[in-house]
Amino acid sequence: SAQRSRVKKRQHIETLLETFTQSQNENQSLSAENKMLLEENARLRRLLAEHLACSVTLRAGTRELLAQELDINIPAPDSRTHN
Repeated sequence: SAQRSRVKKRQHIETLLETFTQSQNENQSLSAENKMLLEENARLRRLLAEHLACSVTLRAGTRELLAQELDINIPAPDSRTHN
């Protein structure tokens, strides 16, 4: 009886260790994917910021909305007339 109990305990510990190892590997994989996605997000935000003055953005009227989303301050249009 004691022998069976030790065997079951050892099997349980091995199962827990295997689960721990799998979880640790998955965590590392997800951390790497998260880092990659954060870098891609930053790259795409920079690209979008570079195109705020693009004719397509201006024509669609989304410049201010995109600037707000990117947390970029756009200077107000100058209301003075130029000769």
